[in-house]
Amino acid sequence: MAVVKMNRFTLMTFHTYREGLLKELQRFENIQFNSLQNSEEELEYLNKVSFGDKVSELESESAKIKFALEKIKPYEQKPSGMQAFTAPPPSLSYEEFDAYTDHYDYKSVYESIKDADGKIRACKSEKDRLKGENQNLNNWVKLDVSLKEVEDLKSIRYLIGTISKASADSFREAMENAYPQVYIEYFGAAQDEVTGLLLAPADDYESVSSLAKNSGFTRVPINLPQKPSDIIAENNARIAQIELAETSLAESFQQYGSEYNSLMIANDYFQAALIRAQACENFLKSDTVLVIEGWFPQELSLRLTEILNGVCGKDYYIEETAVEKDSTDVPIKLKNNKFVAAFENITSMYSLPKYSELDPTPVLTPFYWAFFGLMVGDTGYGLILWLATFIVLKFFSLKAGTRKFMQFFHYLSYAVIIAGFLYGSIFGFTFFAPIKTETGSKAILDTNVDIALMIVLSIIVGIGQIVFGLLVKGYALLKDGKVFAAIFDSLCWITTLFGAIGWILGGFGIASADLGNISKWTFFISVIGLALTQGRESPSLGGKIGNGLYSVYGLTSYVGDIVSYTRLVALALSGAYIAFAFNKMAELMPEGILRIVAGGLIIVVGQTINFGLSLLSAYVHDCRLQYVEYFSKFYDGGGKPFNPFQLMNKHVHIKNSKE
Repeated sequence: MAVVKMNRFTLMTFHTYREGLLKELQRFENIQFNSLQNSEEELEYLNKVSFGDKVSELESESAKIKFALEKIKPYEQKPSGMQAFTAPPPSLSYEEFDAYTDHYDYKSVYESIKDADGKIRACKSEKDRLKGENQNLNNWVKLDVSLKEVEDLKSIRYLIGTISKASADSFREAMENAYPQVYIEYFGAAQDEVTGLLLAPADDYESVSSLAKNSGFTRVPINLPQKPSDIIAENNARIAQIELAETSLAESFQQYGSEYNSLMIANDYFQAALIRAQACENFLKSDTVLVIEGWFPQELSLRLTEILNGVCGKDYYIEETAVEKDSTDVPIKLKNNKFVAAFENITSMYSLPKYSELDPTPVLTPFYWAFFGLMVGDTGYGLILWLATFIVLKFFSLKAGTRKFMQFFHYLSYAVIIAGFLYGSIFGFTFFAPIKTETGSKAILDTNVDIALMIVLSIIVGIGQIVFGLLVKGYALLKDGKVFAAIFDSLCWITTLFGAIGWILGGFGIASADLGNISKWTFFISVIGLALTQGRESPSLGGKIGNGLYSVYGLTSYVGDIVSYTRLVALALSGAYIAFAFNKMAELMPEGILRIVAGGLIIVVGQTINFGLSLLSAYVHDCRLQYVEYFSKFYDGGGKPFNPFQLMNKHVHIKNSKE
């Protein structure tokens, strides 16, 4: 249960083994490459490996598949009901996955989908054009002749256009006064304009056009080889035909819905190939030799050798180097048992440990688990959380990260159930009251009468975790052989803290006077020790003294840290009182059907809200206690995560050799 020990390796082999080697290392999933191309060292006779063309080719193929997937997504044939959540993903052996596109003709599927999509786009474009044409013709639909018929009249010329509504009548009057032979007809209105047709003798056409222009009549270039109503009817008939064609094309898409899973596997295949091609950009090469550098877990050294022997035979050279503890560029991988591993996300959200540090997850887990339970503290909520996570873990198909997150809350449900027995609470009702009192019985910790006791206990718990954090720091320092630092950076803080507590308790008569006196001198001696040693890293004497005294001032922060643990009680009480309030509201409903219906609804909705708020608050405030009050005593963090070269499949499960 610690940070996994890493080895650094440099591997040289022939180019001919590159693809096979990368496939096996990707399957191994425990190698992180270093970029030799960014190395400051100059290596003669070695050049950068470039697979830009290969990467572009793979990205192009992946883009084709993603295009096809996007188009047939609405027609995906997926399980219905609960099977949609519980059905496992497609499962293939690595060999089947690696040869998948040799047997599945994704290109013809893509071309068919692309062709159908092109036809649908063309239909949509034509339909939009026809609808737009109809919309323009709506203003001319009352015109009962075609312009071609008018043009055939030798002695008559026409003007067709628009004029503002406000000017329409005055324009008609002016035109009739000036040219009585002119015929004007208005057809329809569009916003503030009306459309109209003017028929004039050919001899007067130029002067009529001039008057129309000066009066605000705007000519509209429009081609009407038929009556507008006839054109609209023909367009509507064509639109109906297009819509039938679109329906037929959409049905052709449905037949490709069965290809969705196969295309998803093909997409995973190309993503795996793309990862391999991009990984090559970390390597260097000569004319015949490939040079690779990276990290892998020390415990897998024999397995790596087996892989190299299987792919390269004896045609390789590898140099493995154990990493020094103080190295800062080592990627961090954590290894813990199943229970502790579920809490690694809490550590990761803060920061992974440096390679020289202890993994804080094992010493974080019991505190986080217990604190979460104490903050929620309701057996009913714990049972719901347990049942929900159990069902999801047992019956649902989950990715590794999601499964780990569900396991995290499943483990926390046990803490919530236990704390519920401690408070005697189930959905805000008292159900477990084993302690007899003069008036009846009460829970072990009654949230109504034991508030002061709960606050005191929370402070004691806080002191315990802070001291434990200092002990962890002392253990880490002793493990590194730093005895002096362990005494003054860990033990001295503990004695200072206990000295202060004992002195205060003695002063208030809670502890004996002798204990108070001993604690007082322990406190002063410890403070002097801190003042003399905490500035020892400063180069100057003034710096040593100043930093030492400043560190003593830091004792005041311990007061805030300890008081912060009262949030354990605050959240427990708030959750209990909110649950009680909803129960009381339901109880106050008038007896009869109203109490059953409305009261039941109040309880269900109210308890659901309180359940969600309790879990969210406990999650956030528990993290806060670990990060601020606990980690600050012994943990720095700053490690970089181990990012292995691996398959990144989103759809297909690759069976290992044991499956």
